[in-house]
Amino acid sequence: MEAEAKTSQPEPNAGVMAGQPITFGGVAAFAFASWRRLFITQAVVAGGGVAAILIFLFSAWLPAIDQAIGNLPENGYILRGELAWPNAEAVQLSDSRWLTIIVAPMNIHSFGKSADFQLELHSKEVRLYSMLGYLQLPYGKDFSLQLSQPDALPWWGARRPFFVAGAIVGTFFGLWLLWMSLALLYAPGAKLTAFWRNRELTWVQAIRLSAAALLTPAVVYSVAIALYGLGWVPLEGLIAGCILHVVMGWAYVAGAPMRLPLKPEALAAIKKNPFDQPGEEKAEPKPASNPFKDK
Repeated sequence: MEAEAKTSQPEPNAGVMAGQPITFGGVAAFAFASWRRLFITQAVVAGGGVAAILIFLFSAWLPAIDQAIGNLPENGYILRGELAWPNAEAVQLSDSRWLTIIVAPMNIHSFGKSADFQLELHSKEVRLYSMLGYLQLPYGKDFSLQLSQPDALPWWGARRPFFVAGAIVGTFFGLWLLWMSLALLYAPGAKLTAFWRNRELTWVQAIRLSAAALLTPAVVYSVAIALYGLGWVPLEGLIAGCILHVVMGWAYVAGAPMRLPLKPEALAAIKKNPFDQPGEEKAEPKPASNPFKDK
């Protein structure tokens, strides 16, 4: 009976194309797909993540940085951990809904906090404010930085393309490393779920399934980043997208193993008649007698 169950069992996730990890069945199909198929799909999703980061940079932060450098004075710098500024009055170098940069030589200003992120240069420290709180870091006694426009403008102009290129490469390969690291972390959970549900899943298949489970959530978060960079959703929407994509990943890792094929012994137990006694042969039914037949 076990041999018959093996031959009659359907192919794993028949009809589901590995490469569309949108449903639980689509994610489960990657357990039986090749590594090449997984890596190609990851590359496509990572490309979408790179596009979202570029939209965010060119729409939000890079214009604010360009504006700040264009508003620098002729002579300003940080020397040996202390800010040297032409005057004592605080100045706002850039102002946008995403990033505001302020220089406060006397450690006070009256600009308020209107941006999602506010960077403030004080006399001996830098402060970064956001809705999550603020980070305060001293410059350090050995830290020096030119803050004059004649020096900063060509310096930033020469490094801006490399900054963008670094963001592209870092996002692409950083996402891949993050996905594979999380896949190794989530694989035991997928393997345990498959064991509980009597599903076939090896450790290698569990890693591929877990990696595929992170792709659709990554697309959701990439869309959130792009919408935030375009100003269509607030920072709260970006944070909500981050939380949602984490929960979605957990849901795919938990739900996809239940769409895997059953183990042969579990499939055989389902097909077996529970009312049959062990070793009991079924008797052939006797044909009913004809009451009108002549004796």
